[in-house]
Amino acid sequence: MDSDNIKAAFWNHMTSAITGRRLTRPAVYQWLKFYLGFVRLKPLLFEFFGSFLMEWRQVFLVLRSFTVSCSAVFILVTAGVAAPPERPLVFVPGIVGSVLSEADDSSRGEVIWGDLGSIRGSNFHRLDLLPSDGDPLRVRSTDALRGLPLPFGAFENGLYGKLFKFLEGDETLADRISGDTRKGNYVEGETLFVFHYDWRRSNFANALHLNSFITENLPEGPYDLVAHSMGGLVTRIMLSQRGPSDTCVTATAAEIGLPGDEYQALCIAIYGQSPTGAYPSDHLSATRPAAERMHTFIEMAVPHYGSVNLAATLLEGWGKASELLLGGKLAIQNTILSMAAPIELLPTYDKCCAFGEAYETGNVQADPYNEEFWLDMLLGFGEEPCPYARCETRRALFRNGIANRRIIDEIMDAGLPATVKANHGIIGRYVKNTREVVYVDPGAGGNGAGVTYRTNAEGDGTVHRISALLPNNKQSETFSNMGVVRHAGHPFIIGNTAATGYVYDMLIKPVTQGILAVSGDKLLFVGGTVDTVGLELSETILMVGDETLVTLRADDQREDPFDPAQAVGEVLRIKLEGVDTGEVVEQAGALTLDTDWSLPTSGKLVYTSDAIAIDAPGIYRLSVLDSGGTELAQSHVYVLEK
Repeated sequence: MDSDNIKAAFWNHMTSAITGRRLTRPAVYQWLKFYLGFVRLKPLLFEFFGSFLMEWRQVFLVLRSFTVSCSAVFILVTAGVAAPPERPLVFVPGIVGSVLSEADDSSRGEVIWGDLGSIRGSNFHRLDLLPSDGDPLRVRSTDALRGLPLPFGAFENGLYGKLFKFLEGDETLADRISGDTRKGNYVEGETLFVFHYDWRRSNFANALHLNSFITENLPEGPYDLVAHSMGGLVTRIMLSQRGPSDTCVTATAAEIGLPGDEYQALCIAIYGQSPTGAYPSDHLSATRPAAERMHTFIEMAVPHYGSVNLAATLLEGWGKASELLLGGKLAIQNTILSMAAPIELLPTYDKCCAFGEAYETGNVQADPYNEEFWLDMLLGFGEEPCPYARCETRRALFRNGIANRRIIDEIMDAGLPATVKANHGIIGRYVKNTREVVYVDPGAGGNGAGVTYRTNAEGDGTVHRISALLPNNKQSETFSNMGVVRHAGHPFIIGNTAATGYVYDMLIKPVTQGILAVSGDKLLFVGGTVDTVGLELSETILMVGDETLVTLRADDQREDPFDPAQAVGEVLRIKLEGVDTGEVVEQAGALTLDTDWSLPTSGKLVYTSDAIAIDAPGIYRLSVLDSGGTELAQSHVYVLEK
């Protein structure tokens, strides 16, 4: 246990033992001053009470009774005045978690990514870093996405604003055991700093920007950091002091196989640019001194070894919405394949990728670093003519992404540096339809043909447990701990009550013993306990008046099974609530048991809805509740004007 944890443990024990509650430091310093003065008077007290044969224990009891009374005065003074945090906090959002605006020097600039209009083709394709004609739009990040979630194919960011409100004390949590109210006491700009960044660029470039951000805002002293999703990769790269592959560092245009102007465009697309052009090679490999001052590092739903959902995004886009809103799958692929960061999220954990077909025999494991597997068999780069704009430049960008992915894996395998004192991970589990393995039929022809997935409930619907688990901290004695949030999908972990409480226990009121964060109490349903649950929508992006179907699948814990008779009669309610307005849509719909697909006696239930339509544009939180009002699962629905 390090000295900081020892101090924290002493602090909490001392204050609670004396007064039954936790006081601020000034109050306890006053108590200690009184206590030490009393000890000096101990001989005189014994002489004074000698005729009564008073033992030291009795003197101490008198002391404690007296100090409890005195502490009431201190409580009156200090109650409601929160002590400043032990250390300042930096927050790093994940992919698509930062607002991107047109870089207009005269104003904040038009928002390109950050509102409902972002998922229309007219805006989304403006994010293309390798457009077929002309230069890419100048874009800059302006804030984290605080109030609205946005989808990126099979990825979706969380609602960061809710966590920020808790950290700043604007929202509270009730401790499930003690019932005490818990809230943060950070102040944004003073003790809380939110790092936003251009999430299209390589994680190596953003690791450098993170170092600069910390150095500028916190030039000295230790700090803590919370990262969500891809933000964990950015942070671990910063901590590692590792540089990227040599594509834009030591390699030449001729070695990459591109003309000089295309090579320049490639390096700018991957890493961004300085005022004079592409970053010089020594910049990309520069050290990051801010890394040495990080104290506690908390990772929330981080895909350390990638996600199969990234492959699904590349191959499938946004489903039918691809055709209606974004100009088709190929248009989406052209835009995404101009971005470095998504490629660096490719899955590489053991048995993530295979030749064959899901749930069939005879499948053969594939090398996740094999360029042919991704470029030709899955994406169809080998087709004649190549289906993508600036095909060779995009091919080079993808190859660079695979090379950087290999370095990221080496960073993960090496673990954290010894300078990091504590590392905590929060992962999601027991969400059905989490993709674990991507399979491709070698003879199918590429570009999504012959691609299948194996899914299970060992993840949060986006990041599989295998990838989310904390990598080994081989280089240090870093204190590590893992918390599990049950039944919360990837975008909902960031605002989950248990996850927020975990952050409180690790940062605001530090504990020295590892604890498990489990999302609330057991999820009870139709007379039993839910083991795994999944919510599926036939379409998540709709035009006003269009319809979607809702399906909920739940399996029981065999030691506490569902009641088949109760399951048959159960009617689930759909609740639609505007994410930004909080307004609830009345009579949204209901789900009933699908007897064709359910096996009630085996604890496998499937509930389906009739088609539901939403008549007003907006982003909605769709929840499924049982007849008693318990929320079983949630998702987001995006409704746009026609």
